[in-house]
Amino acid sequence: MHSENLGRLADYKNKRVCIVGLGESGSDITLEIARVASATCISTRNGPGYVISRYWNGSVADVDTSRCHHSLPKWFWRAGLLRGKLKLESLLNKKDTYDPKVESMVQKINQGKEEFSNCLGQPWRYRYGTKSTSFVEAIAYYQVVWKQKIDRLEKNRIIFKDGSDFFCDIILCCTGYKPAQTFLSKTLNNVIKEPFNPRKLYQRIILPDLGKKIGWIGFQRPGVGAVPPIIELEARYFALLIDGQKKLPSINEMRKIISEREATDLSQFPYDALQKTTLTDYMHRLTELSTAIGCEPSLRKLFYSDPKIWYKVMFGPINGAQFRLSGPGATPEQAKQSLAKIPLMPWPILVYEFTLLILAKIMYFIGFKSYKTMGA
Repeated sequence: MHSENLGRLADYKNKRVCIVGLGESGSDITLEIARVASATCISTRNGPGYVISRYWNGSVADVDTSRCHHSLPKWFWRAGLLRGKLKLESLLNKKDTYDPKVESMVQKINQGKEEFSNCLGQPWRYRYGTKSTSFVEAIAYYQVVWKQKIDRLEKNRIIFKDGSDFFCDIILCCTGYKPAQTFLSKTLNNVIKEPFNPRKLYQRIILPDLGKKIGWIGFQRPGVGAVPPIIELEARYFALLIDGQKKLPSINEMRKIISEREATDLSQFPYDALQKTTLTDYMHRLTELSTAIGCEPSLRKLFYSDPKIWYKVMFGPINGAQFRLSGPGATPEQAKQSLAKIPLMPWPILVYEFTLLILAKIMYFIGFKSYKTMGA
């Protein structure tokens, strides 16, 4: 059965359940079912992705989704520099409680999170992110086991690729959803072709053969980062096309750009991109869209004209307000009020990341092209 038909937890009581897939919903469902099932296992093809806690020191983890953080060259994280940041975070992370049981549970979950995040040797910029540690808690406290890809099914058991098995009553597929566009005419569906792949769209919005006659908004899933800021920029860009304020490149140029961007995604996410056609890089996508609109914030101008807002834009979580400071549709005063309220990570972490960013800028300037930064 699929997770959309999850039903009541009582239906899983004393059952043996295998959960296939491990995004956020899969992670949360695993913990809920593990509390009532007699045995639970998880099966994934390529591990859970990069595991991210929903909270950091009592604040939502999005406070770490900063322009500075996302602009660092991907090579830096491969070099292990992320580990230094994580160690600094753990030193600064104040304990919300002195209850030894709770403290022990948090430590155990954090340890499990680290193990799963590193299981394929890929840093966060190269995997999709699972923004939930619920399944780690299920493994730590409810004897849930993690298995690899399913090889075959028998009458009452699953055989996995590694040869192990699991006797099973229920298989619950948390495997996402397939876009269905049955409301479109047969003519349009013939042009679009199946299966629908957002990477075949210019700016992930426009099918070159149809131009601005129809636009697909919101068919992305950044590896790490929020969906709504991307959707807002897509809607703004498409509105400018419809209004005639922006023009599309030629069909051949659009196809060339589509091909280049698809190759970048496949290279950046070697384990996940083929099966997740919506997967993309957060900072690159925001920069690409805001540049096309003409609303990318000018960090140099902000640094001199409004240092406090520059500080928030550089080190605060990336949100839609950054792209309302200038350009079409700008509401600068409202945007500044919004930016002024957002929380930040502790200053030692910001200094650590900013130092790495300056180093990357210097290396790029003297000729090391792999140190190119994005969006900062």
